Amino acid sequence: ALLWLLFWAFSTCALIAQVPGSIVDSTPRAKADAFDGRCDDGFVWHDSGASACNLEDNAGPRCWRCAPPRYSLDVRFVVALFVFYWTNETIIATGICVLAGTCGIWWQNSSQQRRDPAQSRSALICAVRNTFLCHLGSLAFGAAFVAFVRVVRSVLAWLQAETAKSKNRVVIAILMCLQCCLWLFETALKYVSSKAYVQVALKGTPFCTSAKAAFFLIASHPITLATMGVLRRPLRWIGVAFIASLSALFGFLLLRWMEPTAAPLLPLLVFSVLGYIIGSAFMNLFHIVSDTILQCLLLQGKWIREPSAPPPPTP
Repeated sequence: ALLWLLFWAFSTCALIAQVPGSIVDSTPRAKADAFDGRCDDGFVWHDSGASACNLEDNAGPRCWRCAPPRYSLDVRFVVALFVFYWTNETIIATGICVLAGTCGIWWQNSSQQRRDPAQSRSALICAVRNTFLCHLGSLAFGAAFVAFVRVVRSVLAWLQAETAKSKNRVVIAILMCLQCCLWLFETALKYVSSKAYVQVALKGTPFCTSAKAAFFLIASHPITLATMGVLRRPLRWIGVAFIASLSALFGFLLLRWMEPTAAPLLPLLVFSVLGYIIGSAFMNLFHIVSDTILQCLLLQGKWIREPSAPPPPTP
């Protein structure tokens, strides 16, 4: 992930640095004309070799030119931003699908098979194969929706920052309301999409079909899912705080054993940050696994109550 982030940042910087020279008028100007706001899109530079530099007129020698800006945020940057968001969301969706597929296979196994490490490895391999060979298109299609909304929000945030310079409060208020609405829509879309990725892994259906099934699953069990959502956040923070505190404690004891006279403040900070990162990753896995098992349980309960309903998922 870090290598991808560095590659995207380097390629995007190289892309936006390619500014066309026609964006500003580079004809020689007098000093007064060059600094009167005509070069606001770029910067002014002194061209001592200009042919008109030694010619005198009413405005003075024309030794100044307008140069294009250092970078340009145009459609190419918007496309690069969309690619960045799309890739990130696809990676997240792929991880959810692999974990959900593994849990779905584990759910279908017998009690004896669940305790067999070989069966667990086989479930993981099968889930990875299904994700990359069968479901990658559905995951990328769903991730594109979230990426598009995030790009629109970023563009609105840029427009708001540009509008703030003119101090137009009406336009700023409209843009803030639009950003708030898009934030709510993005949050709901991410929630439904995460459930849809689980449906893709469990049933093998396309994204749109899975999103529809996930929406009706949420609508038919609002209390159960709301309870899980309320309990998940405090459990997450408790788990992350416990892992980070335990990492800091063991790091402090190890430091005292190896270097009793060393200052513990900086090492404790490093241990705590590493523990927070590890705890967040672990609790994210716990969130996906618990969500998958809950959906398996709800789908199995529906099949038991309604014999005409589709059978439980078999990834």
